[in-house]
Amino acid sequence: MQNWRFQPGYQFGPGPAGTFPAFQPWAQSGWTNNNDRHYDYAFVITQNNQFGQRIVDRVGGNGLIINPGRPFVTAIGYPSNFQAGEQQAACQATLKRRSIFNSDQELNCFMGAGASGQPWLKDYSDSSGVGWAVSDNSYTLRADHGPPEYGPYYDEDTEVLFRAAENASP
Repeated sequence: MQNWRFQPGYQFGPGPAGTFPAFQPWAQSGWTNNNDRHYDYAFVITQNNQFGQRIVDRVGGNGLIINPGRPFVTAIGYPSNFQAGEQQAACQATLKRRSIFNSDQELNCFMGAGASGQPWLKDYSDSSGVGWAVSDNSYTLRADHGPPEYGPYYDEDTEVLFRAAENASP
């Protein structure tokens, strides 16, 4: 990915918090080299917005839970089947394990195409707009992008990558 920006509060255009250009992405080699969906997540260091503010100071930031179990979550994203991807949509459900052979998280929601990468947040607060990330929307096995949807199980590998990105942040 090159030349992309994060726009918190986007609703049919950028929100009042401004635009935060991506500075440096961090991803697992299992994903970047092999498309292994168990590693389909990334952390991105962003630059300050046009007002000179850091993203966490302007809008807050979600926490990260390693080895989260199968909690009740709020999935938030911009799926193309909801207002053509121009407005945020959410779904709430309790996660399950995909199978006894696969530890991926399973979410019984229909967010649809375009919601890839959306966070699945435990203890999400509508008032603060933040929660604790336990997975993200990675894939579905259905051609119509219908439920269930799957995401990686955040484990020690996730934590190592997060700490590396955190330590590289200016």
